Amino acid sequence: MRFSKVAVAWGMKEESYNHPPFLPSIGCYIPTQRDELEKLVSAIHSQHGSEASFYWCFPFWVLAAQLQSLGASLGGISEFTSRSIAPDLIILVDLPVKKSDFHELISNHKHVPIILLVAETPLERHAQHCIANLKQFAHVLTYNRLLTCPSYISHYRLPFRFHRPSNLSLLRTKPPSKRSYFCAYVGNAHSSGWRRNFQYHLGWSGWPVIWQYLQGWKIPFSAIFRDEYYGAYTVRQSLVLASFASYGLSFFLCGRNWSNGGSGWLSRLLPDRRLKIRSSPLGMLPGSKVTSLCDSTFTIACENYLGNSGYISEKIFDSMSAGSIPIYIGAPGSLPNELKDCVINLSDFPKQKLTSVAFLSSIFKELLSMPASELIRRQKMCLNYIDSFHEMSYGVDVFVSSILRVLDNT
Repeated sequence: MRFSKVAVAWGMKEESYNHPPFLPSIGCYIPTQRDELEKLVSAIHSQHGSEASFYWCFPFWVLAAQLQSLGASLGGISEFTSRSIAPDLIILVDLPVKKSDFHELISNHKHVPIILLVAETPLERHAQHCIANLKQFAHVLTYNRLLTCPSYISHYRLPFRFHRPSNLSLLRTKPPSKRSYFCAYVGNAHSSGWRRNFQYHLGWSGWPVIWQYLQGWKIPFSAIFRDEYYGAYTVRQSLVLASFASYGLSFFLCGRNWSNGGSGWLSRLLPDRRLKIRSSPLGMLPGSKVTSLCDSTFTIACENYLGNSGYISEKIFDSMSAGSIPIYIGAPGSLPNELKDCVINLSDFPKQKLTSVAFLSSIFKELLSMPASELIRRQKMCLNYIDSFHEMSYGVDVFVSSILRVLDNT
């Protein structure tokens, strides 16, 4: 193999992600059996990290195991630096907040090819969906199928998912009608990671929408309108309000800022008085999310961004793996055809409808009369897809294959 020392660098995640034990240590032995590997990584992130750190790092442990079998090793960029080891390839996951940080990475690793892995949505990093910012990369892997040229851009499917605990096979088979909650939603009222960790801390240069431009990146003027229109936070709020109105105490809500009017820029001055809903805490240990969904008949799976049909995140598959029937909201046309008979798909409704609490409530109330036999049929279809088809279409192995093809051609 041409590349024997592969470094992973994170553009937007915590610095700790660049070190072991979040990523494997360079040259360490990595189990190749998948269940054993997932158990190991889950234990590491239970002790040192969280559900979120497992979500982001686990695919790179799988990649590291595959590289190990090819005589190569993978580790975090900070470990390479601290051990004075020069990588011969860098995988950068998302562009850094500031362009100056990207230039620093290049200057510290001259002549080392860098592959950009696009993981976040345009809401978080619109700059990496603009070709003008991608010319310095040896290759770009993106889920954005609207970017079809130049030749150094190829497409992949997002591999990130939350941990599936060892007792999931038992928990997920609980009949839909026997579950404690009729519907569940796990997510925040407004604020996503980039808003909490970066935008608010940048002062005037973190002004909404154009903050990426102010940090040195090129973005088209039209991005301002696309981000505001396709961002799904107003849709999420309407979904939660409609669910609460339709199901009452049979609705399980977990996430931040549902009880204080939201956390967006305008919400700080003009809080949404409807958002006075009590939410439950979710444990941070790996497996907490999927375990909680095993006790709900339906789960709302709403993407962060509704403007790109190539963006299909873990949300729908986490729900299906828990035996909870997804109520899916993504970009129009994003739901795979093979899932249309088991998923409640709202993606093709216009945004005007998806932000109407009255319209959504009418749909949700209809679900209350769905026969038990139909609930069981949909649940079985969800579990069958996860067990038989998910890995070959959207799983971590597909991601590893995509990376290896790029390495062979770089």
